[in-house]
Amino acid sequence: MSFAERARALQRELRGAGYRQVRDPVDISVIEKGDRIVECEIIGRKDFFHVMYTEAESNWRGIASEVAGNSRHPCLAITRYGNTHHILTTVRDHGTRNARPRHVVLETGSGASPLSRFILEIKADTTDDHLAVDGRVQKAFDKFSEYTQALDEFAENLDGIIKRTRAMIDAAASGNKKYEAGAKKMLRMCREVISDRMDMDDIKSMLIQHLLTYRIFALVYDLNVFHATNAVARSLEKLIGVLDLPSNGVSYKTMELAAESLTETDQKQDFLKKVYETFYKKYDPAKADKDGIVYTPSEAVRFMVRSTDELLRKHFGKSMSDDGITVLDPATGTGTFMVHVMRQIGRGRLERKYGEESKRAATAFEEMGFDS
Repeated sequence: MSFAERARALQRELRGAGYRQVRDPVDISVIEKGDRIVECEIIGRKDFFHVMYTEAESNWRGIASEVAGNSRHPCLAITRYGNTHHILTTVRDHGTRNARPRHVVLETGSGASPLSRFILEIKADTTDDHLAVDGRVQKAFDKFSEYTQALDEFAENLDGIIKRTRAMIDAAASGNKKYEAGAKKMLRMCREVISDRMDMDDIKSMLIQHLLTYRIFALVYDLNVFHATNAVARSLEKLIGVLDLPSNGVSYKTMELAAESLTETDQKQDFLKKVYETFYKKYDPAKADKDGIVYTPSEAVRFMVRSTDELLRKHFGKSMSDDGITVLDPATGTGTFMVHVMRQIGRGRLERKYGEESKRAATAFEEMGFDS
């Protein structure tokens, strides 16, 4: 099908959901990476609410965000990326200083596809104005961004995924001299910086965990440079290369779509903490039980950090941002406590307290979508 044919098919569905058909080309010259857009048109309206359809060759997240952000009106931007995804983008709090894009990533399909189900969710009444339609769209995004089902599916299939991954690594490592040399080199590094009790089985365990969880973390935070900047991840990637293992050798499509759809910071953190807890309970249940590996809800972390700061002020006349106050988090896990500590201190005071180190950390957190 061509762009025009796909646009017309979407228009028919939108018309059935109460939207007026239009065909207005969007000026892609204002889009930073407009050369990667095949075509972009407004295909439907309800009052001042716009529905746009875009086909992109790459960088769908940036393109979809710009297309939605450049609209003067509340909108739904439907972006087709290749032959596998529909990306739905809207902007929360449109027209305010807090405006920010939201994404939902859906697989393409025929019949009652996820996109068709989404359009049914935003069906407009004849009396709806653009604000009412925007409210329906935001609620639909809340519903389609819900990741509980993806986590349940992940947990259900994880035993088999872990066994297949372990067998794949064992087969590739058997008799592989380059792997043995690389693993020993990494073991020496880990014994120096992590624990002198580590052994070769621990290196293999790290490799399995990296293969099974890195892609999910990277999709949530779009960490394309992580392998190049993190020493442990870089070493693990070298071992994967020596074993000739595909980085995407294990597939859990539902989880990946859920990871790509998250835009709210607290939602991202809660999702990753649940992934971490679910994974470890399946991967090493004895260790998970012994070490108490459970996620702490963001609300509880926020309360604990603020309470600590308040007690410092009340009893010692100090705050977390003051010189002489050291914050330790020896069991960092997914870093939730440190993120909330940084928020509590604030970027300006953080830079004064920790200098260049804090600037690098604050920049990294900004890139991952955290407000400082």
